[in-house]
Amino acid sequence: MRNELKIAVVAAAIFLFGGGLHLLVAKPHPAFCYLAVVVMTLYTIGVGGAMFIYQSAQHARSPREARLTFASYFALGAIIGCL
Repeated sequence: MRNELKIAVVAAAIFLFGGGLHLLVAKPHPAFCYLAVVVMTLYTIGVGGAMFIYQSAQHARSPREARLTFASYFALGAIIGCL
């Protein structure tokens, strides 16, 4: 139950930060709808990457392993972010 609550809170925050409330209340221009979806997708990728980095640091057996995992996830996030 606790994980579901965390996921719901993060999803609601991403929806609000991405302009979801404006999409529901106002009748925005179609270009804004597209931009809002892109922003929400990028926020989701960023939050997912941060969660992966946090979990990898928690389960690393050594500081070296934690640094390597962090660097690999950071590089992957940078590559996806540049797309």
